[in-house]
Amino acid sequence: RLTQQMDFNDPKDLSVPFDVVFSSHVLEHVESPVNYLRFAKRNLKTGGTLVLSVPNEHSAIHLKWPYFTGDGNHLYSFSLANLKELLTITGFEIQACYYDVH
Repeated sequence: RLTQQMDFNDPKDLSVPFDVVFSSHVLEHVESPVNYLRFAKRNLKTGGTLVLSVPNEHSAIHLKWPYFTGDGNHLYSFSLANLKELLTITGFEIQACYYDVH
């Protein structure tokens, strides 16, 4: 078991590549989503999987209670379209995408 604490705004490569990187509600909080995703890609084994979850800016919940409020908590908001583009430019191939509008 590997346990390491780090600042994802300035991530350091890990010594062991992983089969899976699971990232839930992190991407919208880091200063550079591109750098974070490149870090995840570098630390995955060839053929590894990134499981990524972010709030959806087009969801019904976001329309009632916006999560991107400009208070510094959420630095970015993501739609399905811009998230797919971000994953593509950082070297990921999208295998599946699941989302809800709630």
